[in-house]
Parts: sequence; C-alpha cells; structure tokens
Amino acid sequence: MKPKIAEMRKQAGFYTQEQLAEYVDVPRPVIAKWEAGITTPRNKTLLRLAEALNTTVDDLLRKPDTCA
Repeated sequence: MKPKIAEMRKQAGFYTQEQLAEYVDVPRPVIAKWEAGITTPRNKTLLRLAEALNTTVDDLLRKPDTCA
C-alpha cells in the first residue's frame, strides 16, 4: 500500500496529504503513515478513502504488484 496511496492521491487531485486528510476526516499524520506503509486504514475509513481516490476498497487493499 505504501506507494499506491500517494500516487492515487495525486491522481485524484489531492496534492497534499493535508487535503486528503481533511476530506477523509483524519489527522494528516495518519495519511503519512498510510503512505509510508506503517499503518493501514481502518475499515470504516476505507470506504471514504476509496471514494476520495475514485477507486474501490478492493483496489486499495490489492498489493501493488497484483494484476487485476
């Protein structure tokens, strides 16, 4: 999940972690931890994150090297 969230964030138009954090309603350091692969989003946050990034929860949870 490490590189995927950061890339998807920028593609979705959230140019900063702060912008995405405000949309998803989490503190900015939480976004940084997701992007670094330190933690993963909780179930209730996954839906909001997927919506923000114009993707699905399945795609967020899929490993970056896994083909669709």
